[in-house]
Amino acid sequence: MVTKQESRFITVMRVLSMMSIVVCHYVVWFPKISFIENLFNIGVPLFFIISGYLYGKKKKEHPGKWLKNKIITLSIPLYIYYLIGAFVLLLFHRLGRVDFLNTVKLCFHLQGVLGGGIGNLTVSHLWFITFIFICYLITPLLQRIDLPRNTFICVMSAVCVIEAALMLLLGTHMNLIWLPGVFSYIIAYYVSRHWPGKASRRTMMILTLLMLFAVFARFGTKAVIYETRLYDLVIRPYTQCMIAFWVFYMVFMLYDQLGNTGEKIYKICKAVEPYSYEVYIVHYCLIIGTLSVRSLTGNMIVNTIVLAAGIVLLSIALKLISKPAVRLLVRTNNF
Repeated sequence: MVTKQESRFITVMRVLSMMSIVVCHYVVWFPKISFIENLFNIGVPLFFIISGYLYGKKKKEHPGKWLKNKIITLSIPLYIYYLIGAFVLLLFHRLGRVDFLNTVKLCFHLQGVLGGGIGNLTVSHLWFITFIFICYLITPLLQRIDLPRNTFICVMSAVCVIEAALMLLLGTHMNLIWLPGVFSYIIAYYVSRHWPGKASRRTMMILTLLMLFAVFARFGTKAVIYETRLYDLVIRPYTQCMIAFWVFYMVFMLYDQLGNTGEKIYKICKAVEPYSYEVYIVHYCLIIGTLSVRSLTGNMIVNTIVLAAGIVLLSIALKLISKPAVRLLVRTNNF
């Protein structure tokens, strides 16, 4: 059962994660400081952790219905983005060549593993969808399995070692680089079921040591093994997840101590959070790709204002268009 305090904390974390993703992509506009994207690229791992923590608290009485509802909720905004985005590009003769097989893979949410796309429509950032669906597919199984702590640690450690070895052996075959995100979901799910929801200095110390190790592994080895399989397929994704767990716990501790200030932050995040998924979907096409506003004018401040306004307006529009369809289909599924 999710407590009121936990629910508010999750709302704050979702907005922080969303902002982290947008900033991570936005800084590529400025090559001289683009390295700071490494400080913000924990947004997606945080979403895996948030989802795992949240669903670990909620028992699914009807897992089949729950899974169908998640598919509907996530798919409808994507399909509307695909349709409208492709139409706009076609209107301006910028859609390019549309491959039927790639379109099918995209519509079945396989882009994270098998690739996919619709002409020049910006969809590369949507690899996350494939892996979050993997998480949802295994959630009913996670609900049935409850291993002892030491057994769980041994199993997850072995799984991570095997995955890392396969990455080193196979390279980017089938784009399975973000399985560590799925592992983060599983760990967060397990922790959520067993953690009493109270922060402790011991846990904070352990996570801080892991975070420092991750930072050293990430940046200390970059000059030596950058763009190797070891760095790109093992060190980068695993260190991002380690740092994300530390951020999650740190924000949990801080939010618990903020009192009235935390309440004010929550109220702001509560207004933004319903649009976080739509922001994730639309933001990248305005930053990178055919519809990027980076070169709209010669003034980067003006371009940034246009970017922010565009993200807000497109996210609200996508929400307003998709919400009735989502509500109708979910109601039909639950009937």
